[in-house]
Amino acid sequence: MSLDWTTNRCDPPLPTDDEDRHARDMLVWSALAVDLGEITKKNVDEWVWRMFYQRKTTEAIYIPEKTTPAEVRRMVERWVGLGTNVLTLSRKQWLKKVTEIMANRNTREVADAVHHA
Repeated sequence: MSLDWTTNRCDPPLPTDDEDRHARDMLVWSALAVDLGEITKKNVDEWVWRMFYQRKTTEAIYIPEKTTPAEVRRMVERWVGLGTNVLTLSRKQWLKKVTEIMANRNTREVADAVHHA
């Protein structure tokens, strides 16, 4: 399945400069990692929380080391209205999925380490 997205409901709908374009592109791809299909005023906090959770636990999202949650919040708020075809999961569903991914990865790494010891 392809990743489809739109910024028609954003204000403005197009990036204002290269930094804005980079932020938009990062959020589009981050939708896959955080399982949130759109950015709304109501889910900005959830976007920021999941992005930092992902950075801390799985490193599935690239957020530069010194980036603060406030900076990420401003970026997410700028792109309110962004929509994708990503299925939105509740936090509970999403945490279960991330936990299973981490457990599988860690199980493989430990098994490989023990096997090669």
